Amino acid sequence: MSANVHDAVDELLPWYANGTLEGEERDRVERHLAECEVCREEMALLRDVDHVRSEIVAATPIVPDALGKTLARIDEWEHTRRPSLAARVRALAARVFDVPTVPRLVLVAQFALILVLGSGLVLSRLKEPTITTLSGGSGASAAPRLTVVFEATATEESIRQALQKVGGTLVSGPSAAGVYLVALPKAGNDAKAVDAAIAALRENRSVIRFVELEP
Repeated sequence: MSANVHDAVDELLPWYANGTLEGEERDRVERHLAECEVCREEMALLRDVDHVRSEIVAATPIVPDALGKTLARIDEWEHTRRPSLAARVRALAARVFDVPTVPRLVLVAQFALILVLGSGLVLSRLKEPTITTLSGGSGASAAPRLTVVFEATATEESIRQALQKVGGTLVSGPSAAGVYLVALPKAGNDAKAVDAAIAALRENRSVIRFVELEP
């Protein structure tokens, strides 16, 4: 096995792990994994990190509820979930930062996401003053706002493009649960215009995981 082949396959492992690799590249990775123990270990680590991230995301309460109730549910979720996940996250940290190969950058990025999602209410509490300020004023003059959760794989550019299409602006977030508040133009107070903006965002499934009008 040449070093060039090993390095080429090593770079493809993150995409193979998340199931987006196809055709000849997928076959090449599978052939290499059959004979390379190092890459098999990296694959196992990639999948462990993604599994923990998915578990945290799936368990995070995402509901079209008032922000105070949402934060209360996050409190309850963290008290019940964090102890069992904390040990796994610490163990993954030791493994992630011990990987010397190309997938390390992907692992570090995914591990950072795990820390953001499972870090507790620190971020949400820091964001509360901003949220409170933005919610002030009369309901008639305030711009309609959406509760939005972006896909973990969404890039900054894709998020910006998705929001530009509906005239949306990020005003707060993320909370500990990864929730953002997005303001629509004041002219969008018309119910039909708001519904159209929500529908347009929901169609962009590669970028938007959840979107609902803020109560």
